[in-house]
Amino acid sequence: MRDYKYIFQRFGLFLAVYIGLSLLFSISALNKAHLSVYHTIGTPFLNLVHTGGYVDMKHYEGQPMNKWDSSFFVYTANRYPKNIFKKAYRKTVGPGQILHKGLREMVLLPSLLLIALFIATPIGWKKKLLYMALGLFLLYLIAAMHISYNIKLTQMQGEFSPSSLIDYIIMPFGAAFTDEHFNIVALLIWALFSALAGAHKKLLA
Repeated sequence: MRDYKYIFQRFGLFLAVYIGLSLLFSISALNKAHLSVYHTIGTPFLNLVHTGGYVDMKHYEGQPMNKWDSSFFVYTANRYPKNIFKKAYRKTVGPGQILHKGLREMVLLPSLLLIALFIATPIGWKKKLLYMALGLFLLYLIAAMHISYNIKLTQMQGEFSPSSLIDYIIMPFGAAFTDEHFNIVALLIWALFSALAGAHKKLLA
């Protein structure tokens, strides 16, 4: 079995990267910049899995110390006379529903965890970057399903009744799925791709 010193070095690298990135993105300007990027990237993700309408993601405008940092403006298709998928039209009407959520805990910190894990994993940089991108894609997709579930749950007055294949797909990421679970999701994604790359053999050889 490989000298434990090598494993401790990798663990130390992981901690340094994760703590460093967490502190870096604690800076208000960087945290807000991340949210802007996530809103741009996350909106197509969310509308990929959310059926029956369109959802716009925007910065939360409220109490500055509130845990919420993002607002979701929901346009249900059957409530509007014109095409709500056109941005110009959405600007002329108000959303039928507005929800708020804190994406730092749910998305940013698990993303940083995933990045730090891959950086510390002993695999080639090409695979490292590829798996990092695929891992973030999966993490964002699961976050989109979780948000879509909560939007639909609110629309159904707290009793989720699936009526389509998409509804059944998003159910496992629903009400019992909390922000803390996204850290577990990040760990599972990392473990899957690391195993595919054979990283466990390098660590335990």
